[in-house]
Amino acid sequence: MSGFVVRINRTTGSVEVSGEDKNWVNEKISQLEYVYKERPSVPAAMPATMQMNPGTSFTGTQPKASPKKITTVKTTRKSGAVKRPEINDELQNKLTRDVITDLNKFISERDKAYSSSMPAQAIIIAIFLEDNLGWKGVDKHDLFTVYRQLGAPSGNTDAQLRNAYNRNHYFSHIKAGKYMPSSSGDTFARHGSLNG
Repeated sequence: MSGFVVRINRTTGSVEVSGEDKNWVNEKISQLEYVYKERPSVPAAMPATMQMNPGTSFTGTQPKASPKKITTVKTTRKSGAVKRPEINDELQNKLTRDVITDLNKFISERDKAYSSSMPAQAIIIAIFLEDNLGWKGVDKHDLFTVYRQLGAPSGNTDAQLRNAYNRNHYFSHIKAGKYMPSSSGDTFARHGSLNG
């Protein structure tokens, strides 16, 4: 036997086996006869509403649940899935044209440090917001909002803040979801990051 082809039509429920050796194909089909000649018997434990009539498809009815037993399944994100950052409307309203101009000036005075790392950008923006808007701490939504207002790509602001907190220690703690600047982060953003 050099080869054979099996075609299954799920719409009609037919199976076609073809090949070069007709005897071999007939033998294989005859071995499968029991599958399509005899219908399995219905177990005695199966309720009458679930039994199938010979030669037909499923005719049973599904038992209805009482209203007390209905449960609502809420689809949740996988653990570890991170919610995408969104525009913080309150911060966006405070980022007027004049504030953005001042922020661009603040960044340009620190452009070497600012362009060298994302964690540096996070603390520089956080200190600017604190000094100019009284904005205490930042989260990924705040950074996303600032980047949008600057017309700059935001990248992964969640990872940016985690790195600034864990690796660089620019933030000392997290309070109500906001990363709060550490004294070393404050010193870096105000003085250590200045050009020159």
